[in-house]
Amino acid sequence: MESFLKRNFKVLYTVETASKDGTIMQAERFSRSLKAGDMVALSGNLGAGKTHFVKGIVKGAGGSPKKVQSPTFNLIRTYETSIGFVHHFDFYRLKGFDELGRTGYRELISESGALCVVEWPEIVRETWPDFNYAVRLENSGENRRKITVYVKNNGIGKTAGKSRKGGRGRAVPGNKKK
Repeated sequence: MESFLKRNFKVLYTVETASKDGTIMQAERFSRSLKAGDMVALSGNLGAGKTHFVKGIVKGAGGSPKKVQSPTFNLIRTYETSIGFVHHFDFYRLKGFDELGRTGYRELISESGALCVVEWPEIVRETWPDFNYAVRLENSGENRRKITVYVKNNGIGKTAGKSRKGGRGRAVPGNKKK
């Protein structure tokens, strides 16, 4: 995944959080730069905080973070938000591209106005449409996460760091920005 990121994305910012709530707050901040149709790749080891990051995205999009659960066994979960649907994919248990085709993902990603967030994107990156953003989560100690947000090299995601209202995102108190 690292070589894929270096080849196709540039680092937008890196931040460290000290708790699950900090991770959720950073994702909420990040969600302000997303727009309908964006696709976000989430990578990181098991337990790195990917589903907590999705909770923050859903919260920032005006949905209920309490409804967010890992779709590991379902592969796909959909959340309704004030800006449209957020489709949350988790391909950790995907057994192959044939199984991917049976999930109905093509219909979901082509849905107008939907935001797609994919955990374990390295499993499907050869067949998946372009991601606008990638987020790498790493454990950096007890309850600490290093979060690196990448934007596509080709200029997609030009709204990065800007809110839907046009303002700049702010650092979340209690978290160190690198």
